[in-house]
Amino acid sequence: MIALSVAAEVLGPGVFLYSAPGVDAGSFTESVVLLVQHEAGGSLGLIVNRPTKVPVREALKDLGELKDFDSSLYFGGPVQPEAILALVRPVKPPADAMRVLPDVYFSTELGPLKEAARKPDAASRLRVYAGYAGWAPGQLAAELRQGAWVVGPATAAAIFTSDPSTLWPRVHDLLRRIEVRRQPFAGSTVSSKPAVGEPRDPNQAIPSATRSISIR
Repeated sequence: MIALSVAAEVLGPGVFLYSAPGVDAGSFTESVVLLVQHEAGGSLGLIVNRPTKVPVREALKDLGELKDFDSSLYFGGPVQPEAILALVRPVKPPADAMRVLPDVYFSTELGPLKEAARKPDAASRLRVYAGYAGWAPGQLAAELRQGAWVVGPATAAAIFTSDPSTLWPRVHDLLRRIEVRRQPFAGSTVSSKPAVGEPRDPNQAIPSATRSISIR
């Protein structure tokens, strides 16, 4: 059985944060967030189940490598929505990207994005996001204690699925497994309006963000 937990100790890059059912969390309602950074200075993640109607090739028209890339731009979160970030499955590890899973890397640079876009199977190797989710130090752990998130393991197959609408409903199965493993269920009281995924600092930009756009 897959090990699942709602405890703060399991937090780290490469886990999914499922917005808890029944919680009104604004733009995070029924979202699945891939945690890509979790450090003493704060946490950063990307919503992986919110494709927009904007094609990536239109959002980044000046990048010739994307002219044949037929995938949607994803809404990564409410922080710095003009920033462009990417998750890639490279053939070989890129030097200017951060490893999140064994074969998934997070990048704010254009190099890994361009390289992945050149591949014939680019749709299964590249996801491009506008914005991200950010938490101040200790904030994400506090939200877990409030019951705002359910934590589960992330996989490359889920991140790059062709049907992201199937991701969030998996939270119900996760909760059933947790309840079976923990009798009685050890979740904390759920706040009706948790302050979910707010910026760690409104004036603090993500490191090395090199490209921005405006989504209408």
